[in-house]
Amino acid sequence: MSFERRCECDVCNRNRRRRREEVRELRNLEGRRRLNGLREGDRITVFSGGTAIDGTGVFIRVEDGFLVWVDAAATLNVTSLDVISVRRVG
Repeated sequence: MSFERRCECDVCNRNRRRRREEVRELRNLEGRRRLNGLREGDRITVFSGGTAIDGTGVFIRVEDGFLVWVDAAATLNVTSLDVISVRRVG
């Protein structure tokens, strides 16, 4: 078994920290692109009070408790997750 020594200078430590932070940010971004099995690009139907809102659309991401999606008319929608239900379309 071989062990390599790693540099402990300030520059190298700073670079290692920066790389770890970048990896964490990428993991966080991936989490925002999913919602209970939905993935970015999935076709969805959005419901409020049991009725569909603007029919079907495409799931984009979840951000700060809001669903970001595009409807059939190519309009970007931001809808609170507190008041809606979302279903994947076939």
